[in-house]
Order: sequence, then C-alpha cells, then structure tokens
Amino acid sequence: NLILYRTVLRGLLKSSEFFFGTLASHPSPALQRIAEMLCPLLTSQPRLTHFSTEREFVVAQRRWQENVKSLRLALDRVPDAARKDKFENWWERISEIVGILEGRSEVVEAVCSDLGGDWKELCAAWGVFVDHRLQRQDLP
Repeated sequence: NLILYRTVLRGLLKSSEFFFGTLASHPSPALQRIAEMLCPLLTSQPRLTHFSTEREFVVAQRRWQENVKSLRLALDRVPDAARKDKFENWWERISEIVGILEGRSEVVEAVCSDLGGDWKELCAAWGVFVDHRLQRQDLP
C-alpha cells in the first residue's frame, strides 16, 4: 500500500506541476503570479521520510508553511474584479487549494466530501496536510 500511495502521490504532483504550468499562460496576470508561487510549493512540501530526524522535518515544515502564508497573502490581495475569467471564479478554486496547503481542516473535509472521498481519503489528506504527525495508532 505504501508503494502504491507513493506512486500515486508522485503522479499527482507531476499532474499538478503540468496543470499549474499551463496556468502561466492564463489571460489573468494575477492567476499567472499565483500559479508561479503555487507550483514550487506543491513540489517542495516536506515529507518526514526525507529527513533523518523529526526536528529537521519540523523546521522544514515551518519554513514551508511560511511560504504558504505568503501565497495566501498574495491570493487575498487579488482584487475582486480580477478573480473571475470567462468561465468561473478561479480565485475560489485556488483558495481551496491554498486552504488545503494551509492545513485548514474544514477545507480538507469539504473538498474530500465534494470529490466523493470516503474516510480513507480524508485520513490520508488529514495526515499530509492537517496533522503531519498522525500515525496509524492515532486512528480509532
């Protein structure tokens, strides 16, 4: 299961990189700037398995979270009139993604529910974005 999870995660990251790379040519300059900030965040999120000590991971996680906060500030500065394109309000969709990266539990729960995820997907997302120290024995 762990190997499958890692393979799926790598595929999602590559897909996300491609998607946010295509946003660099979106007609909205605001969305272009946000996409330029978002793509590196997705690929640089610290993983506990990449560090020799938990302390190193916690320090890296805090630094990464500071970058997420900077992204949120940039997103919130986009004027209301610039938050829509011809099709939809792109700002709301990107705000949900940033909310997940921020580890906002209500956003993680809502997005998992909206996408038809069950408790397994919610637990996985929770462990990656909300509670980085979640362990199997923590689950009831």
